[in-house]
Amino acid sequence: MVNALERVNKEFYGGLYTAKIRKDTFGKFNLAGFFPTEKVSDKQITVTDVWKGEEAEKQVKGRKKKLMAEGTGLRRVKYSEVTPQGFRLEQYGIELEVEMRDLREKELSIIDMMTPISNYLAEEIDNNVYQSAVASATDETVAYELNNNWTTAEIKNIIADITKIRNFKMADGYNMNHCALGLKALTELEIKAEVQGMQYTFPKTGLGLNNVFEVGGMTFSWGGKTMDDKELLAFCTDMPSLQIFYLDYFNPKVQKVPVTGVYDKYYPLINVLKYDDSDRQSEPTITMQFTTGVGTYALEDGKRMVKVEDVLGS
Repeated sequence: MVNALERVNKEFYGGLYTAKIRKDTFGKFNLAGFFPTEKVSDKQITVTDVWKGEEAEKQVKGRKKKLMAEGTGLRRVKYSEVTPQGFRLEQYGIELEVEMRDLREKELSIIDMMTPISNYLAEEIDNNVYQSAVASATDETVAYELNNNWTTAEIKNIIADITKIRNFKMADGYNMNHCALGLKALTELEIKAEVQGMQYTFPKTGLGLNNVFEVGGMTFSWGGKTMDDKELLAFCTDMPSLQIFYLDYFNPKVQKVPVTGVYDKYYPLINVLKYDDSDRQSEPTITMQFTTGVGTYALEDGKRMVKVEDVLGS
Protein backbone atom coordinates (compact mmCIF):
# COMPACT_ATOMS: atom_id res chain seq x y z
CA MET A 1 0.00 0.00 0.00
CA VAL A 2 2.84 2.37 0.82
CA ASN A 3 4.45 1.78 -2.57
CA ALA A 4 1.16 2.48 -4.34
CA LEU A 5 0.74 5.73 -2.42
CA GLU A 6 4.33 6.74 -3.13
CA ARG A 7 3.78 6.16 -6.83
CA VAL A 8 0.63 8.30 -6.87
CA ASN A 9 2.37 11.04 -4.89
CA LYS A 10 5.32 11.09 -7.27
CA GLU A 11 3.07 11.33 -10.33
CA PHE A 12 0.92 14.01 -8.70
CA TYR A 13 3.68 16.26 -7.36
CA GLY A 14 5.56 15.95 -10.65
CA GLY A 15 2.59 17.36 -12.53
CA LEU A 16 2.05 14.22 -14.60
CA TYR A 17 -1.70 14.05 -13.90
CA THR A 18 -2.18 17.74 -14.70
CA ALA A 19 -0.26 17.54 -17.97
CA LYS A 20 -2.09 14.41 -19.11
CA ILE A 21 -5.63 15.57 -18.30
CA ARG A 22 -5.00 18.89 -20.09
CA LYS A 23 -3.67 17.21 -23.23
CA ASP A 24 -6.29 14.46 -23.27
CA THR A 25 -9.15 16.93 -22.82
CA PHE A 26 -7.86 19.14 -25.64
CA GLY A 27 -7.62 16.09 -27.90
CA LYS A 28 -11.36 15.45 -27.49
CA PHE A 29 -12.53 18.94 -28.41
CA ASN A 30 -14.71 19.50 -31.47
CA LEU A 31 -15.05 23.30 -31.15
CA ALA A 32 -13.03 24.67 -28.25
CA GLY A 33 -9.70 23.73 -29.82
CA PHE A 34 -10.12 26.30 -32.59
CA PHE A 35 -9.96 29.35 -30.35
CA PRO A 36 -7.27 31.15 -28.32
CA THR A 37 -7.20 30.98 -24.54
CA GLU A 38 -6.48 33.46 -21.79
CA LYS A 39 -6.03 33.10 -18.04
CA VAL A 40 -8.08 34.96 -15.45
CA SER A 41 -7.65 34.89 -11.69
CA ASP A 42 -9.62 36.00 -8.62
CA LYS A 43 -13.04 34.46 -8.20
CA GLN A 44 -16.24 34.45 -6.24
CA ILE A 45 -17.93 31.06 -6.25
CA THR A 46 -21.59 30.24 -5.86
CA VAL A 47 -22.57 26.59 -5.99
CA THR A 48 -25.46 26.19 -8.43
CA ASP A 49 -25.53 22.49 -9.17
CA VAL A 50 -24.16 19.48 -7.31
CA TRP A 51 -24.29 15.87 -8.48
CA LYS A 52 -23.45 12.97 -6.25
CA GLY A 53 -23.54 9.22 -6.18
CA GLU A 54 -25.68 7.52 -8.81
CA GLU A 55 -26.54 10.80 -10.55
CA ALA A 56 -22.84 11.37 -11.21
CA GLU A 57 -22.60 7.99 -12.87
CA LYS A 58 -25.36 9.01 -15.28
CA GLN A 59 -23.54 12.22 -16.08
CA VAL A 60 -20.51 10.37 -17.42
CA LYS A 61 -22.91 8.42 -19.66
CA GLY A 62 -22.11 4.92 -18.52
CA ARG A 63 -18.39 5.11 -19.30
CA LYS A 64 -17.57 4.64 -15.63
CA LYS A 65 -18.55 1.01 -15.61
CA LYS A 66 -16.07 0.08 -18.33
CA LEU A 67 -13.10 1.92 -16.91
CA MET A 68 -13.65 2.06 -13.17
CA ALA A 69 -12.87 -0.90 -10.97
CA GLU A 70 -14.84 -1.95 -7.93
CA GLY A 71 -13.91 0.29 -5.03
CA THR A 72 -13.71 3.42 -7.19
CA GLY A 73 -16.29 6.11 -7.83
CA LEU A 74 -16.91 9.39 -9.63
CA ARG A 75 -18.66 12.49 -8.32
CA ARG A 76 -19.38 15.62 -10.34
CA VAL A 77 -19.66 19.17 -9.03
CA LYS A 78 -20.64 22.26 -11.04
CA TYR A 79 -20.19 25.89 -10.02
CA SER A 80 -20.94 29.32 -11.42
CA GLU A 81 -18.38 32.08 -10.88
CA VAL A 82 -18.06 35.79 -11.51
CA THR A 83 -14.61 37.35 -11.38
CA PRO A 84 -14.02 40.94 -10.23
CA GLN A 85 -13.26 41.74 -13.88
CA GLY A 86 -16.86 40.81 -14.71
CA PHE A 87 -16.15 37.52 -16.45
CA ARG A 88 -18.73 34.84 -15.83
CA LEU A 89 -17.17 31.41 -15.63
CA GLU A 90 -18.64 27.95 -15.32
CA GLN A 91 -16.58 25.65 -13.18
CA TYR A 92 -16.81 21.92 -13.84
CA GLY A 93 -15.30 19.48 -11.41
CA ILE A 94 -15.21 15.73 -11.14
CA GLU A 95 -13.80 13.63 -8.30
CA LEU A 96 -12.33 10.16 -8.55
CA GLU A 97 -12.15 7.98 -5.43
CA VAL A 98 -9.90 4.91 -5.44
CA GLU A 99 -9.27 2.46 -2.63
CA MET A 100 -5.56 2.16 -1.90
CA ARG A 101 -5.91 -1.59 -1.60
CA ASP A 102 -7.02 -1.69 -5.25
CA LEU A 103 -4.05 0.41 -6.32
CA ARG A 104 -1.77 -2.17 -4.82
CA GLU A 105 -3.54 -5.50 -5.32
CA LYS A 106 -5.21 -4.82 -8.67
CA GLU A 107 -2.31 -2.69 -9.90
CA LEU A 108 -4.68 0.08 -10.88
CA SER A 109 -3.35 3.28 -12.39
CA ILE A 110 -4.85 6.74 -11.90
CA ILE A 111 -3.77 7.62 -15.43
CA ASP A 112 -5.72 4.69 -16.88
CA MET A 113 -8.86 5.99 -15.17
CA MET A 114 -8.70 9.47 -16.71
CA THR A 115 -10.55 8.65 -19.94
CA PRO A 116 -14.13 9.27 -18.68
CA ILE A 117 -12.89 12.37 -16.83
CA SER A 118 -11.36 13.95 -19.93
CA ASN A 119 -14.47 12.97 -21.92
CA TYR A 120 -16.68 14.78 -19.42
CA LEU A 121 -14.52 17.91 -19.21
CA ALA A 122 -14.17 18.14 -22.99
CA GLU A 123 -17.93 17.89 -23.51
CA GLU A 124 -18.63 20.58 -20.91
CA ILE A 125 -16.02 23.00 -22.31
CA ASP A 126 -17.17 22.36 -25.89
CA ASN A 127 -20.75 23.06 -24.83
CA ASN A 128 -19.68 26.30 -23.15
CA VAL A 129 -18.02 27.44 -26.39
CA TYR A 130 -20.96 26.32 -28.52
CA GLN A 131 -23.53 28.17 -26.40
CA SER A 132 -21.55 31.39 -26.64
CA ALA A 133 -21.04 30.98 -30.39
CA VAL A 134 -24.70 30.43 -31.34
CA ALA A 135 -25.85 33.19 -28.99
CA SER A 136 -23.63 35.79 -30.65
CA ALA A 137 -22.99 34.68 -34.26
CA THR A 138 -24.58 36.54 -37.17
CA ASP A 139 -27.58 34.78 -38.67
CA GLU A 140 -26.73 34.81 -42.38
CA THR A 141 -30.21 33.86 -43.52
CA VAL A 142 -31.19 37.44 -42.71
CA ALA A 143 -28.72 38.83 -45.27
CA TYR A 144 -28.79 36.17 -47.99
CA GLU A 145 -31.48 33.94 -49.40
CA LEU A 146 -29.88 30.53 -48.99
CA ASN A 147 -31.19 27.32 -50.50
CA ASN A 148 -31.19 25.75 -47.04
CA ASN A 149 -32.51 22.48 -48.40
CA TRP A 150 -29.40 20.35 -48.58
CA THR A 151 -31.50 17.21 -48.13
CA THR A 152 -33.04 17.58 -51.61
CA ALA A 153 -30.75 20.14 -53.31
CA GLU A 154 -28.20 19.30 -55.97
CA ILE A 155 -24.56 19.71 -55.04
CA LYS A 156 -24.23 22.86 -57.22
CA ASN A 157 -26.91 24.58 -55.13
CA ILE A 158 -25.25 23.50 -51.90
CA ILE A 159 -21.94 24.91 -53.14
CA ALA A 160 -23.78 28.14 -53.94
CA ASP A 161 -24.82 28.33 -50.28
CA ILE A 162 -21.27 27.62 -49.18
CA THR A 163 -19.95 30.38 -51.44
CA LYS A 164 -22.39 32.89 -49.96
CA ILE A 165 -21.37 31.88 -46.45
CA ARG A 166 -17.67 32.06 -47.30
CA ASN A 167 -17.95 35.54 -48.84
CA PHE A 168 -20.45 36.99 -46.38
CA LYS A 169 -17.84 38.82 -44.27
CA MET A 170 -15.20 39.33 -46.95
CA ALA A 171 -15.78 43.10 -47.14
CA ASP A 172 -15.09 43.30 -43.41
CA GLY A 173 -11.80 41.46 -43.79
CA TYR A 174 -12.96 38.13 -42.34
CA ASN A 175 -12.07 35.05 -44.35
CA MET A 176 -14.68 32.45 -43.48
CA ASN A 177 -12.73 29.27 -44.14
CA HIS A 178 -14.26 26.64 -41.86
CA CYS A 179 -17.71 25.34 -40.96
CA ALA A 180 -18.74 23.20 -38.02
CA LEU A 181 -21.83 21.19 -38.89
CA GLY A 182 -24.39 19.07 -37.11
CA LEU A 183 -23.95 15.38 -37.79
CA LYS A 184 -26.78 14.92 -40.33
CA ALA A 185 -25.76 18.04 -42.25
CA LEU A 186 -22.14 16.90 -42.29
CA THR A 187 -23.12 13.45 -43.55
CA GLU A 188 -25.42 14.89 -46.25
CA LEU A 189 -22.69 17.18 -47.56
CA GLU A 190 -20.01 14.50 -47.49
CA ILE A 191 -22.19 12.11 -49.51
CA LYS A 192 -23.40 14.62 -52.09
CA ALA A 193 -19.97 16.17 -52.62
CA GLU A 194 -18.52 12.66 -53.01
CA VAL A 195 -15.63 13.42 -50.69
CA GLN A 196 -14.12 11.40 -47.90
CA GLY A 197 -13.30 12.94 -44.55
CA MET A 198 -9.69 12.66 -43.45
CA GLN A 199 -7.74 13.15 -40.24
CA TYR A 200 -6.44 16.70 -40.22
CA THR A 201 -4.53 18.89 -37.75
CA PHE A 202 -5.30 22.60 -37.90
CA PRO A 203 -1.93 24.37 -37.84
CA LYS A 204 -2.98 27.41 -35.80
CA THR A 205 -3.82 25.57 -32.57
CA GLY A 206 -2.87 21.96 -33.25
CA LEU A 207 -6.44 20.68 -32.99
CA GLY A 208 -6.67 17.28 -34.67
CA LEU A 209 -10.02 16.05 -35.98
CA ASN A 210 -10.82 12.76 -37.66
CA ASN A 211 -13.41 13.64 -40.31
CA VAL A 212 -12.42 16.85 -42.11
CA PHE A 213 -13.06 17.56 -45.79
CA GLU A 214 -13.14 20.52 -48.19
CA VAL A 215 -16.01 21.69 -50.38
CA GLY A 216 -16.42 25.04 -52.13
CA GLY A 217 -13.23 26.50 -50.69
CA MET A 218 -14.14 25.78 -47.05
CA THR A 219 -13.21 22.97 -44.70
CA PHE A 220 -15.92 21.15 -42.75
CA SER A 221 -15.98 19.14 -39.53
CA TRP A 222 -18.47 17.85 -36.98
CA GLY A 223 -19.32 20.42 -34.31
CA GLY A 224 -19.93 17.83 -31.60
CA LYS A 225 -22.89 16.44 -29.67
CA THR A 226 -24.24 19.82 -28.60
CA MET A 227 -24.85 20.99 -32.18
CA ASP A 228 -28.24 20.35 -33.68
CA ASP A 229 -28.14 17.91 -36.62
CA LYS A 230 -29.22 20.66 -39.07
CA GLU A 231 -26.98 23.44 -37.79
CA LEU A 232 -24.05 25.28 -39.38
CA LEU A 233 -21.50 27.52 -37.68
CA ALA A 234 -18.90 29.27 -39.86
CA PHE A 235 -15.77 31.12 -38.74
CA CYS A 236 -12.18 31.90 -39.65
CA THR A 237 -9.50 29.64 -38.22
CA ASP A 238 -6.82 32.31 -38.71
CA MET A 239 -8.66 35.27 -37.17
CA PRO A 240 -10.26 34.24 -33.86
CA SER A 241 -13.96 34.91 -33.43
CA LEU A 242 -14.14 33.76 -29.80
CA GLN A 243 -11.91 34.10 -26.76
CA ILE A 244 -11.89 31.35 -24.13
CA PHE A 245 -11.05 32.39 -20.58
CA TYR A 246 -9.84 29.78 -18.12
CA LEU A 247 -9.52 30.24 -14.40
CA ASP A 248 -5.85 30.26 -13.49
CA TYR A 249 -5.52 27.91 -10.54
CA PHE A 250 -2.57 28.01 -8.19
CA ASN A 251 -1.54 24.72 -6.65
CA PRO A 252 1.73 25.03 -4.69
CA LYS A 253 1.98 21.26 -4.20
CA VAL A 254 2.40 20.59 -7.92
CA GLN A 255 6.06 21.36 -8.43
CA LYS A 256 6.04 21.70 -12.22
CA VAL A 257 3.67 20.68 -14.99
CA PRO A 258 5.56 19.06 -17.89
CA VAL A 259 5.18 20.72 -21.29
CA THR A 260 3.44 18.22 -23.55
CA GLY A 261 3.81 19.90 -26.94
CA VAL A 262 4.17 23.09 -28.98
CA TYR A 263 0.42 23.75 -28.68
CA ASP A 264 0.42 23.55 -24.90
CA LYS A 265 -0.80 27.15 -24.58
CA TYR A 266 -4.11 26.19 -26.20
CA TYR A 267 -4.80 23.37 -23.74
CA PRO A 268 -7.48 23.98 -21.09
CA LEU A 269 -6.36 24.92 -17.60
CA ILE A 270 -7.34 22.09 -15.28
CA ASN A 271 -6.53 21.96 -11.60
CA VAL A 272 -5.75 18.57 -10.06
CA LEU A 273 -5.99 18.01 -6.32
CA LYS A 274 -5.14 14.89 -4.34
CA TYR A 275 -5.98 13.93 -0.78
CA ASP A 276 -6.22 10.69 1.16
CA ASP A 277 -7.54 9.51 4.52
CA SER A 278 -4.77 7.04 5.34
CA ASP A 279 -4.24 8.70 8.72
CA ARG A 280 -7.89 8.14 9.71
CA GLN A 281 -9.16 4.99 8.00
CA SER A 282 -8.14 1.34 8.17
CA GLU A 283 -9.21 0.93 4.51
CA PRO A 284 -8.05 4.27 3.13
CA THR A 285 -8.98 5.86 -0.18
CA ILE A 286 -7.31 8.39 -2.44
CA THR A 287 -9.47 11.15 -3.89
CA MET A 288 -8.43 12.96 -7.06
CA GLN A 289 -10.29 16.14 -8.01
CA PHE A 290 -10.15 17.57 -11.54
CA THR A 291 -11.57 21.08 -11.96
CA THR A 292 -11.73 23.63 -14.76
CA GLY A 293 -13.31 27.09 -14.84
CA VAL A 294 -14.21 28.36 -18.32
CA GLY A 295 -16.03 31.27 -19.92
CA THR A 296 -16.32 32.04 -23.65
CA TYR A 297 -16.82 35.50 -25.09
CA ALA A 298 -17.43 36.53 -28.70
CA LEU A 299 -15.10 39.07 -30.27
CA GLU A 300 -16.68 42.08 -31.99
CA ASP A 301 -20.09 41.00 -30.71
CA GLY A 302 -20.09 37.90 -32.88
CA LYS A 303 -19.48 39.67 -36.19
CA ARG A 304 -16.71 37.22 -37.04
CA MET A 305 -19.03 34.20 -37.00
CA VAL A 306 -21.99 33.10 -39.11
CA LYS A 307 -24.70 30.65 -38.13
CA VAL A 308 -27.49 28.92 -40.02
CA GLU A 309 -29.99 27.09 -37.86
CA ASP A 310 -31.21 24.68 -40.55
CA VAL A 311 -29.30 23.91 -43.76
CA LEU A 312 -31.17 20.67 -44.41
CA GLY A 313 -34.59 22.23 -44.88
CA SER A 314 -36.20 19.39 -42.99
